[in-house]
Amino acid sequence: MKSAELVSPAPLPQERLRYRKPNRFVTREEEQVRRHGSAVPYFRLQDGLCRAFLELATDPREFEGLKLLFPFVRENVLLGIPQTHGLLASWMSAAFSAGHDLGRAHAEVLEEVLPGQELPAAVRRVAVIQKCSEERCLTWAGLRRACAKVVAAQWPDVPAGRLQPVLLEALVKSLRTGFAAATAAQCDPSLCEFVWNIPEQIGASIQDIVGRASILAPLNCFGMPLSRRLEHPLLRLARELYPNHPTERDLVLGFLQRRLRELRVKGESECPGDELELLNWIACGIEYGRDIKKKHPELVRRVFQEAKGDRLDAAIRVVKRVVKQASVTEPVRLLPQIKAWQNDVYGWAEPRFYGQELARVAYFCDFAVWIPWAATE
Repeated sequence: MKSAELVSPAPLPQERLRYRKPNRFVTREEEQVRRHGSAVPYFRLQDGLCRAFLELATDPREFEGLKLLFPFVRENVLLGIPQTHGLLASWMSAAFSAGHDLGRAHAEVLEEVLPGQELPAAVRRVAVIQKCSEERCLTWAGLRRACAKVVAAQWPDVPAGRLQPVLLEALVKSLRTGFAAATAAQCDPSLCEFVWNIPEQIGASIQDIVGRASILAPLNCFGMPLSRRLEHPLLRLARELYPNHPTERDLVLGFLQRRLRELRVKGESECPGDELELLNWIACGIEYGRDIKKKHPELVRRVFQEAKGDRLDAAIRVVKRVVKQASVTEPVRLLPQIKAWQNDVYGWAEPRFYGQELARVAYFCDFAVWIPWAATE
């Protein structure tokens, strides 16, 4: 694939030749890529930020590196992360983290991500982060503080009509700066101590699955076939709930795929999640958990074995407490109690954008499936 193909996509014959309809749920976008070999659904050219980012990649010197970084921009745009001046520092810190996590795992693509003069420029920006963070060793709080200072110094007041070019510049530089922090800066005598203790995966330490999925998007997409990058974002977010619990992950993902088919969801940007639909998600989750417990008790035992210890005890304790507060397992009575639990854990109860709508469905379905399982303990 050549650089110009980002704005004039060519067929993907390797995708088309091995096309067969998967047994799992697929989005309209994935179906189009598999059937026709067109990359257009992946590029999301209808979204201004995606289109502007990809236009940068038409430069042959930039193409390979920006292709690796694009999943971060796509995921955030798809999830509807608000593009406001007030959140510019948050976008930058997340982009830095995404670039860092990719760099720690795949330092071999340094020349692609930081071609030519981009490498020394990115290292200089790491030094700026060091100064603005006021830290000897970088922490998440220090990164957020540094990004806020950069925004205040460079873009203190941006008119709404000028925000997208500023956001684009900030994201590209932050992604590359994070990559440099994970690679070249590790060998720089003036910076190595500052970046040495950054976790190998910053994204994995983010509790909220929306933030985790967006930060880990470039790393998770590395080497992945294009069509598989187009699964429904609800499934990607739910997968982040279970990084070390494969049995529970597969059971819940199976439930979510079945529900997406039953609801006749078509595209990536569709997922019923209003108040009425939440009641249905909870009711179906409880029924699914009960069915698994009855027909496949060995799977429930395996889930408990994988979660044994504090996580298992906490899950059972929380589920029992919420059910007791609701008095019954009727979804109408459970809904406000589960919302209160979510607010206590994640700091919000009502979604402000599409990604949070999806996250709430994932959290609530996980909770609902556990209700019949916890009742046995």
